[in-house]
Amino acid sequence: WTENFDRAHLHLMTNKLSQKIEELEETNLRLTNEVAERQRAELALRESQERIERLSRIHAVLSSINSAIVRIRDREALFQEACRIAVECGRFKMAWIGLLETVSMKLRPVGWAGVEEGYLDEINFSPGNEAPENQGIAEAAFKSKQPVVCNDLERDPLFLWKAEARARGYGSAVALPLLADGEVAGVLELYASEAGFFNRKELDLLQDLAADIAYALE
Repeated sequence: WTENFDRAHLHLMTNKLSQKIEELEETNLRLTNEVAERQRAELALRESQERIERLSRIHAVLSSINSAIVRIRDREALFQEACRIAVECGRFKMAWIGLLETVSMKLRPVGWAGVEEGYLDEINFSPGNEAPENQGIAEAAFKSKQPVVCNDLERDPLFLWKAEARARGYGSAVALPLLADGEVAGVLELYASEAGFFNRKELDLLQDLAADIAYALE
């Protein structure tokens, strides 16, 4: 009788222990899912806040450049000031503006700011040159009359000068055509330190920015 009792008791305790283990596993899984969901929510909130901050900075750039357009009469001084504002207010890594030289069909830098470090001297921006090694995002924007975004300079095959960009800490870039009387007269390029910087909302504001700068060309 005692042996049967011990076996029954052991069986009962084993079942209870198994149930407790299952309950603990379910609780652990639920808590793990809750933590993961909270982490996802916190990440989404942080990304949203960062995006709002970026848009606010671009708004500030747009406003400051519009003020500069009213204030500055010299065209090249305006372009230089626009690049300075883009870097200081927009926190872009580098900004530059190039105008087309009709004889050479090259983009001549007329203003730049930020971490340039000889970059514009190393790169040959030639919309008139059809060679593949000369067809970067500035040339693509020039020919298409549309903005060209490269959100990962290290991996995007459209971006040709990876080593030069890597050395200066560029992560993403956008090239914006400057249209005067319907024709492309130049290009504004903005470089951000992080990959994935440019999305639709930023691009809409930056197109407005390019249009305002191009106003000085008309």
